[in-house]
Amino acid sequence: MHYEFVPLSDEKVEPAGEPAPFDLTLLGRAVASAREAARLTIRDLAARSGVEPSVLRDIEQARVDCDLEDLHAIAHALGIRFSRLIASGEAGSAGGSGRM
Repeated sequence: MHYEFVPLSDEKVEPAGEPAPFDLTLLGRAVASAREAARLTIRDLAARSGVEPSVLRDIEQARVDCDLEDLHAIAHALGIRFSRLIASGEAGSAGGSGRM
């Protein structure tokens, strides 16, 4: 069986330009809010996620640029979607309100 790519239109798609800035403060607030809503301490979340308590504190206080593996582990431990945490840090996005 042979498949052929057929463009949806003849229109050229231009790159979107510079991405919106990522706000670590909003991300930190989102992590803290989700942790508090789950009634977990930082130590509880650290035990569930495997992320060191000091790193969690730094993330919540926007003192560190965290890696995706840590964010994925945090989201999993909190029972929320990884994409929800990422969206929370996108300045100017619907998910960027800081509310979970």
